[in-house]
Amino acid sequence: MIIVQDTNQEYHSRRAVSNSMMKQYLDNPFIAGVRYWSDIELPEVQNEAFKQGDALHAKILEPDRFSEEYCIKPEGLSLASKEGKAWKADNADKTIVDSIINEQSAILQASPFQKWFEEGQNEVSIYSEIDGVPVKARFDCIFDDCILDLKSTSAWNEQQFLEACIDFKYDLQQAWYSKVFESHFGRPPKAFIFLAVTKKSPVNIFYQVLPARLVNRGEILLSETLPQVIHSIKENHWPLKESSASLDKIKPWILEEAGL
Repeated sequence: MIIVQDTNQEYHSRRAVSNSMMKQYLDNPFIAGVRYWSDIELPEVQNEAFKQGDALHAKILEPDRFSEEYCIKPEGLSLASKEGKAWKADNADKTIVDSIINEQSAILQASPFQKWFEEGQNEVSIYSEIDGVPVKARFDCIFDDCILDLKSTSAWNEQQFLEACIDFKYDLQQAWYSKVFESHFGRPPKAFIFLAVTKKSPVNIFYQVLPARLVNRGEILLSETLPQVIHSIKENHWPLKESSASLDKIKPWILEEAGL
């Protein structure tokens, strides 16, 4: 097992079981197999939210990468104007992101976690094996045996963010990262913290430690899902999900019009 500070591209190009793969497997094992464990080349899906989130991670955790890959659109500048078109042409080699990043990064850098960003291990990958199958995890920040994961969120408050933790299965992520961390260091992390930063102005930040019940759900999800993923890899068998759609969930007037 190794721990390295590699690039995002290097991490994603390395075939190994990851948190993203397990979440995809829970949704549809067949798609997980195609996307993460085959030689089929699929286009990268990078929507606006992903672009902004990655840019924020880079600005806080990898400032050199941010300077190389991104540029912030000046506030009030229209890219349809003459000035905007000229500015865009001058930055054609970079990805343009919204100026909200200036507010987000300023608040994050003023927070108590700035010490973690400065002194911790940022954007490091751990590669290991479980039952002969390669596994991996990429950590935003490891500081004093604690794991910090930076999340940009549409949630406006703490309660909404906790609901997002449930919906996006951040508990499974915590269980997986903790397992990979322990496999490398020989001890569990002291703490796992999600640091949330809102996507719109006025920007708010807060940190979330998952409740014990949710942590327990993540550990159960991991204990049930990982063996299935490993079995699919070893047998090269990736079941296609059957639709769970039900007539009971269709609006009554649609059924009535269809004679059902």
